[in-house]
Amino acid sequence: MGNHAKRKDIIFTNQRTVARRCKKKSKNNGDFDGKRNLSRNISKFYVTNLPLGCNTWDVAEFVKVFGDVSGVYIARKKDKEGRRFCFVRFKNVADVKEVERALNGTKMGGHKLIANLARCAKENDGLEG
Repeated sequence: MGNHAKRKDIIFTNQRTVARRCKKKSKNNGDFDGKRNLSRNISKFYVTNLPLGCNTWDVAEFVKVFGDVSGVYIARKKDKEGRRFCFVRFKNVADVKEVERALNGTKMGGHKLIANLARCAKENDGLEG
């Protein structure tokens, strides 16, 4: 058999035992109803300059005037300028550029929001912002 024998989840070698890492599956991916939305009518926006202390529910309540909110994810990290940011998903957006323009510059808690269509989101394949 040579130097090492393989099993499905663990690799045994002469020197050490190495366990393979598995990706953890998220439970709800920021959806409010706990169901995964597989619809292709989703647009994801990157929004930065969030005020301190706001949570996903605050952001969802604030941006629902711009469209039907499917989910909000607030990152634990900060952007390169040190500002808090989030991703907001909207259902059935007719004009992506119009929603982007409306979100951009809106004040939330004294902070002027900066919004863009998320670049690498698979929901935005084929959309241009």
